[in-house]
Amino acid sequence: APLLAALAPTELRLHVSSSETVRYAQAHGWLQMFGNRARLLVEEAVAPEDLDAGTLKEQLADAEQRLSEHEKGSADFARAEKDRDRAEAFLAIAQG
Repeated sequence: APLLAALAPTELRLHVSSSETVRYAQAHGWLQMFGNRARLLVEEAVAPEDLDAGTLKEQLADAEQRLSEHEKGSADFARAEKDRDRAEAFLAIAQG
């Protein structure tokens, strides 16, 4: 039976050969497994060298500010949570 899973922001590693792995900062997305095949659909994938820690810190502060301003359970709160999760994951990848 096919499997569908929600993906949280994290580091994505693609093994393109036995000796080469390509890394990305991966935003929220979905993973579909069917048989021996996997399909990823992510909002964005950014090479670690293209991440700017300063910008990500600003995005994290902005998301945390919005979390404090909106009611838990609201659409605005959910969007701020998603933005915070992305900023935290991308910042961790940017800082190595």
